[in-house]
Amino acid sequence: MANFEQGQQLQQEQLLCAESIALREEGNIHFKAKQFVKAIQLYGDALVAHMLKEKPQYENSTKIDPVFPQASCQCLPSIYLNRASALRKLNVCVQDAEADSRRACELRPQWCKALYRKAQCMIDTGIYSKETCEAALKQAEQVAETSGESRAISQGHKSLSNYIQKEQSCQTDLNDLDWMDDISEGFASTVEITRVTKDKESLYGRGVVALKDINPGDVILCENEALGSIVHEELFSRRRQTHCHQCYKAVPLSFVSCSFCNFAVYCGEACIRLAWRHHQYECKHPLLNRYHTLSHEQKQGAPEEASMVLDCILACRILRDGKRTHLQNLESHESDLPENLMKRLRDYVEICTQTSNLEDNFGIVGKSYKALASAADKQVLIRVVCQLRINGIANVGYHVRQAKGQPVGSQMEWATAYRRARALYGKMAMLNHSCIPNAIVSFHGSRLCVRATRAVTAGEEVNISYGSLAASEVTEQRRTSLAQQYFFICNCFACKQCIEPMKLGNNEEWKKALGLGQKAEDILDTALTNRDEILLKQSVAMLADALTIEATLPDPDCLEIARLHHQMAKTKFYLGELHASVHSKRSLDILRKCYGEQDICVGLEALVLASLFSSEGGLEQARQVASKGLLTVQHSFGSDHPQIIKALKKYLN
Repeated sequence: MANFEQGQQLQQEQLLCAESIALREEGNIHFKAKQFVKAIQLYGDALVAHMLKEKPQYENSTKIDPVFPQASCQCLPSIYLNRASALRKLNVCVQDAEADSRRACELRPQWCKALYRKAQCMIDTGIYSKETCEAALKQAEQVAETSGESRAISQGHKSLSNYIQKEQSCQTDLNDLDWMDDISEGFASTVEITRVTKDKESLYGRGVVALKDINPGDVILCENEALGSIVHEELFSRRRQTHCHQCYKAVPLSFVSCSFCNFAVYCGEACIRLAWRHHQYECKHPLLNRYHTLSHEQKQGAPEEASMVLDCILACRILRDGKRTHLQNLESHESDLPENLMKRLRDYVEICTQTSNLEDNFGIVGKSYKALASAADKQVLIRVVCQLRINGIANVGYHVRQAKGQPVGSQMEWATAYRRARALYGKMAMLNHSCIPNAIVSFHGSRLCVRATRAVTAGEEVNISYGSLAASEVTEQRRTSLAQQYFFICNCFACKQCIEPMKLGNNEEWKKALGLGQKAEDILDTALTNRDEILLKQSVAMLADALTIEATLPDPDCLEIARLHHQMAKTKFYLGELHASVHSKRSLDILRKCYGEQDICVGLEALVLASLFSSEGGLEQARQVASKGLLTVQHSFGSDHPQIIKALKKYLN
């Protein structure tokens, strides 16, 4: 009878996990073919498919585990263990492999193979003592003896005998540390919050003014933690989540998903358990469910939808944490919000504060959510959302990318910005906007820093940019976008004096050149995806045609020309043509003229030019460019975004 019941349970598990098992088996095929990266991706898909199918039920909230479901079937530990094996084969992912092998052991504690693999991975990491590794291997031996498994573990003992524990202080590369400057929290002593002329109706409002002269690169403000933050809509709206919903870093290959909604992904158990404080109320939230029913095309076509949904969720987090008092002095502009947006916001707030049928949407989690929902005042929630829309900021990160070219050994490096989180910082919200700002915001994890980008004299107001810059947009366009998003008419020096880039909107030749440049950029993306040399040559020809207009312009030093030269440098590099650096140098010269030497865009283009000079054999030129670029990046970012600093430092030696 027991065998019959076990057989029935196994059959039910196989039906439940059919998709997961199929993906696992496909991953095994790639593993045997030594295609380990593809195998890891398939094992990850198998984990996702399993958690989507499983619907665990809980008797009370104390048994909730966001990492593992309660009634996990036997296929789940095997998927984790297979992924651990593939990660271990890559050699560079040994700690991720150890994490997955530990997950397999937690799900199936008496599985000798999992215990043995965990011991192997512990040895591979080189961070555990010899005694700890011996204990892990002994545990695997004991289970093998009691279970009757004939698993040979001599290989583990051989690895252990050759294992020499590495002193961490000797092995650590300081360039690889995620280091940060030791900066005091709050505003620097060189500035104060005081009354300044507001842009709207010439009234007075608050702003930050320098008490004494400030040098470029000086820290003006540091806030270690936001009042609240949430993953940015740019990442949230993707088909597959690529960044941790707790620390906002790119997830490793051994990522874990929330075992309830399977949408939120995390670096590992530490992040998911930290996030559970808020995610337990948001997992399968009615607002999120409503958003997830949209197709990918609908999400891309309505970015405002994701923004408003996430603002509502973030507002609930701030209220739940009792931080409402921190928002008292922040403007909301509720009365200025267009009626159509206000109507949608009221609809979203209604969903946030409803208490009916929560258990159907949340399972047991909904019982905890009711306490907040019943106490929340709708008008307060609307106000907080409006304050977030006006005072929130995007936490921006950077990816440093590399591309290999011809001849063998040549490479091009560049950094791309992406918005990883939406956050609210109380002190930063005191800074006003200017289209020619004298300060810039940077992030190191959740820490925010504001640094001077040029000399600021005593009595001068400290300004950042809310997104519009005089170097890239005409006055009318800047004022319109700021009025629509922040509800004020910009009256900064640039807007008063109508400082703006060259107007060529009515020039037909110019429009044609820009059209060719855009088409060439689209072709380049397709060519790189398909490794199509013919398309690459077509892209070069189009860019060459577009750049013929440069000689006819009265002032060719404009950002559009810089963009065309940057694209030409990139395309020629991929084709292996000589002197791609000529175009990157021209782009850098234009950026310096438009933005100034200390702008971060100048530092990022310097990385491109240094890598091209190095590939072409111009090591001294690469060193000089990288040296200037490093100064620019450090003026803007300090130690924030160390991956950019590390990339530039390579070319100094």
